Amino acid sequence: MEKTAGKKKEVPGRRLVDLVLSWSIKDVRNEDLYKNQVRQIPLKFSTTTEYMNSFTYPLIEETHADLLSSISTLHLAPSCEILSFKQTKDFKPPKDIFYLVTLKSVSGLQKNGGYEPMIGDIIALTNVRPKFKDLDRPNRPFLVAFVQRVKDDNILTILASKPILAEERENKKRETLYAICLINMTTNIRIWRALNSQLEGKNLDIIGKVLQPNSAVRNHSLL
Repeated sequence: MEKTAGKKKEVPGRRLVDLVLSWSIKDVRNEDLYKNQVRQIPLKFSTTTEYMNSFTYPLIEETHADLLSSISTLHLAPSCEILSFKQTKDFKPPKDIFYLVTLKSVSGLQKNGGYEPMIGDIIALTNVRPKFKDLDRPNRPFLVAFVQRVKDDNILTILASKPILAEERENKKRETLYAICLINMTTNIRIWRALNSQLEGKNLDIIGKVLQPNSAVRNHSLL
């Protein structure tokens, strides 16, 4: 398959995105997938690392719950037709499965009540307008992607969970593929990056002071 050139752009919140793309349809349907990993957030923290880590699994569980909810009503989700796709120069399986995707024109999508993907979306890629059970068929395994970039409203750079396998029909025309809207991860990615950032200087000092026992009493005594 032809590869297209372009400057590589890092995927924000890559570890969280990779985790979401790694979930099988069985994982998504499992309401208790992270039940034993989410613990009650304590009232006191001994370190900034403990503070940050205490919110990580609740965020993952919330992302999982959002995805489960959207897939449960998948037959109602808006979609858009994919006209073409090709690997980018950064296509390096098994992790960096990047494609440049061209959609039908935005005007056409709007007229048909379709969906225009946005940066941060998780979309399902399928050759049918699926119901819940259609997302993981023997000849069409569960395939989702993260929308990394949008150009000119209808050209996307996506990171897929698996290589796209589009069959050609007898007349040599590729089967029609659709992008189905699932969730948008922009807000969750921002939170994830904040929780996993390397804090330095005054920011780290402020958090450290807030986490100290009786910090409120100490601050009050200075007023």
